[in-house]
Amino acid sequence: MRVEPTLAAPEAARRPWDAVIIGAGPAGSVAAAGLAHAGRRVLLLDRSRFPRWKVCGCTLNAGGVAVVRRLLAAAPGAIRTCPLDHVELASGPARARLPLAGSAAVSREDLDAALVRCAIDAGADFLDEARAAAVSPAPHHAQVILGDDNASRTLSARLVLVAGGLCGLELPGLPAPRLSRTRVGLGATLDAPPFLRPGAVSMTIGRRGYVGAVLLPDGRTNLAAAISPRLIREAGPAAAAACILESAGHEWAPLALAARWRGTAPLTRTRRRVAAGRILLLGDAAGYIEPFTGEGITWALRCGDAAAGIAARILAGEADATAWQRWWARDIRPAHRRCALVAFALRAGPLTRLAVRALGAAPRAAAPLASIFGSGRVPAMP
Repeated sequence: MRVEPTLAAPEAARRPWDAVIIGAGPAGSVAAAGLAHAGRRVLLLDRSRFPRWKVCGCTLNAGGVAVVRRLLAAAPGAIRTCPLDHVELASGPARARLPLAGSAAVSREDLDAALVRCAIDAGADFLDEARAAAVSPAPHHAQVILGDDNASRTLSARLVLVAGGLCGLELPGLPAPRLSRTRVGLGATLDAPPFLRPGAVSMTIGRRGYVGAVLLPDGRTNLAAAISPRLIREAGPAAAAACILESAGHEWAPLALAARWRGTAPLTRTRRRVAAGRILLLGDAAGYIEPFTGEGITWALRCGDAAAGIAARILAGEADATAWQRWWARDIRPAHRRCALVAFALRAGPLTRLAVRALGAAPRAAAPLASIFGSGRVPAMP
């Protein structure tokens, strides 16, 4: 269902804002709702028309499920979920099954639309199909330049929160992210009859990437992959994903070959600084790691939750941008490092296959690794 904007760009340019939030994914929408609840004048922007499809694994771990339930408590039934209770790992002929606790699959179209409506209900304004072309900071405010083919508009805000995912927006005072041995994200949706058992997340690990699959609440199957850019150049997105699935003997690999795949910018990126003056970076815009452990959406939800509280304190003169830098370093960076170690280990080729075979032969040994997939504490508000 269409999420209607609450105002047009000319009206947005005439109003003074306490906060302009670029990007209406989970991080941006949750931050907008929190700031609006605190009585701040908030504008939430997104360059896409809502609802919109995203390249995403579409899984929430236990922490993410708890945050979503709390945020949408006033709107029961706003989104549907499929409970998940295990991960099925495959690498060549090797198989292993890891238990999950409290995780769920969710459609990103449904989740993002529900969170935007939550922000609007809290009092935030929303403007989609609005591309932020530049951000210009000043001592006591910042300007966001909206650009399109016809005209540009300038928005003025006391604080700008950038939650625009893997966008390449240049930000004064914040160095560009660093990329290292990064893979490209791919995603597709299959409308074919489900080939997964309910409650399962399928993860297929190949030498040059991996492909995940999960059954969505509406019966479709979501595919998400992180694959070597070289393999994609050599074979194309669909064939690259199908090649990894075929390496594990999946009979449904031809379905992936026939699917319409979409890609992302390179996935893994890190930033030394995530805040400067009147600009805060949150969610994927602040840094991103190959999302093998299913924590990506939960990271974004946690960022939005925390950013609302810290931004409110900054606007009240009780804190500055360093408060956000400290929170990120304490709460998100360690999770990124843990996920990066898992992603690095998966590049070991034959050793990865041996590890999966060992986990399949000794299920009790999988318990520590299972805790990585299912973890996700709910942080206290800052």
